[in-house]
Amino acid sequence: MPVFFIKTSDLKDKKVIISGLLFNHLKNALRYKIDDVIHLVDENRTAYHAAITRMTDQFLEGSLTCQEKNTPSSVPRLILAPAFIKRKKMELLLQKGTELGIREIIPLTTARTVIQPHEERLDHQRERWQKILVEAAQQSEQSSPPLLHDPVEFKTFIKQHGTGIGFIFWEKGTKSLKQTLSNLPNLSSVTPITVVIGPEGGFDQNEIDLAVEKGYISVSLGKPILRSETAVMAAITLLQYELGYFGT
Repeated sequence: MPVFFIKTSDLKDKKVIISGLLFNHLKNALRYKIDDVIHLVDENRTAYHAAITRMTDQFLEGSLTCQEKNTPSSVPRLILAPAFIKRKKMELLLQKGTELGIREIIPLTTARTVIQPHEERLDHQRERWQKILVEAAQQSEQSSPPLLHDPVEFKTFIKQHGTGIGFIFWEKGTKSLKQTLSNLPNLSSVTPITVVIGPEGGFDQNEIDLAVEKGYISVSLGKPILRSETAVMAAITLLQYELGYFGT
């Protein structure tokens, strides 16, 4: 069943009121009508079933028929830290990363980042990205959209983010992800797992050295030189396969 995200403020007296973009999507795109049941999840990961009881031109009202706390996933939390790339490619990266089960996203600026975040556009950009994450999470029936962090400079990120295990993907890496995983303990017992992907020009040597010094593992996706958005999809897919995310 498709899942749609709401806020707890939309709930009152065992009813839900949905307006705005989600209402328009449910009514005009998906053609929901009176008595249809919709599956909702709030920011606390509480799930609800609601039967639509009223629909106007501006909102719908539903009666809550079921409420339950979502069971935490048994798959370790994956954090994606991608360098900024061109707008459409970045949006594709965010969309596909969400569909593949990323739980957090931390955009990075690096030494070779061509596209720099502009302070005056950050609010608009964040709103746009959040919309993409929500739509992708709803489409793929995730329990919630990924947590989106503010952009951070690479060196600051590496110094501050050091829990779990981290992989930094580099086209000049001497070990493949497959080789590296074969020498590590069962990843399902490690959380979180952080995936760092560089910009279109890749990382410079100093960045790799800093990351490795802080405990990150430098790995390669093989001989082909992949675009950043392709590298994200390949890396996440391979890791999720190893973690048992697919076919469970």
